Amino acid sequence: MVISRYLNFEILKLSLAVLFGLFLLFSFFDFLNFFLSKKNNVNFLESISYLFLRMPQLFYELSTTAFLLGSFITQMNLSSNNEYQIARTYGFGLKKIIISRIKFGLFISISIFLVGEFLAPKFELESQKIKYKNLFGEIMASRFDSGLWVKDQNSFINVYTLNEDDNLLKVKIFEFDNDNQLRNITIAKEAIYNGNNIWQLIEVNQTLFHSNNIENRNYPTLNWRSVLNPQLLSIFVVIPEKMSSRDLYKYIEYLDSNNQDTKRFKIAFWQKITYPFTLIFLIIFPLFFSITNKRTMANSNKFFWGIFIGIGFNLFNKLFGHLGLILSWNAFITSFLPIIFLTFIFLLISKISKI
Repeated sequence: MVISRYLNFEILKLSLAVLFGLFLLFSFFDFLNFFLSKKNNVNFLESISYLFLRMPQLFYELSTTAFLLGSFITQMNLSSNNEYQIARTYGFGLKKIIISRIKFGLFISISIFLVGEFLAPKFELESQKIKYKNLFGEIMASRFDSGLWVKDQNSFINVYTLNEDDNLLKVKIFEFDNDNQLRNITIAKEAIYNGNNIWQLIEVNQTLFHSNNIENRNYPTLNWRSVLNPQLLSIFVVIPEKMSSRDLYKYIEYLDSNNQDTKRFKIAFWQKITYPFTLIFLIIFPLFFSITNKRTMANSNKFFWGIFIGIGFNLFNKLFGHLGLILSWNAFITSFLPIIFLTFIFLLISKISKI
């Protein structure tokens, strides 16, 4: 329907405008943080490359706030121009508007979800590599499904991940001699950093390749010297909130099988899964805020409350994630707390405004 397309296009147009403004603001601070913290000579092109690689993650993170504010501004404009009342006279009532926005929100939320699922994690990892090169210099490292692979002199090191305590999990070390012949393979369940580039390997199995035989050794602990350190490795290990839901699911299974803490990863996983529902709700929410208001609230006040709720939602979304982690709340419920908070704010504003 023409009216439906018009209303949805207005939301899309204003939301993208808000998103562009937020993107410029956050990109500027990213650029300053990257450029001012440099320790090596970084040219302007590398800085631009860093910002370009950060784009998908910023787009994903800022979309909820942008579409909430865009929907608020659109609804404010529709109300001030009496366009909603005109639409109703042509039979386009509240029910049809809600259905139209649900369809629109579904398309938008799935599109943004796909960006956060496939593009953002890969681009974010590449941006962190540039940041690492800026701080520490060149390194040979790549990330695959098997984990992170790093070259350290004559050794190739495979690390599945780095946990919250900066310990390495599932470590494999392949050491070669100067003739590129494999000397030994060391496999450890965990590696704990003791400082001064010394790691303590836990539950170690080591295979040594001699000229005439192969020797197998087991150690409860074993010290290992490497140029690697937690700060270096953390650059390549994507934090839970920036991982895809597929990687989060696989990682949660791995942590569960090794009796490791999974709270943060479960919260991040469910926030990813519930993201489309959250965004749809945020697109619909301003509709109720506007049409239930009996003109007792000026447009300037509506805009103020829209800005307040938009920023507040973004802040509380992160706050509830941290509270859920600290207080061990159910991950699924924690992911829906921002929506519950938003509904509470609406009811509070409705009471204050006597709508």
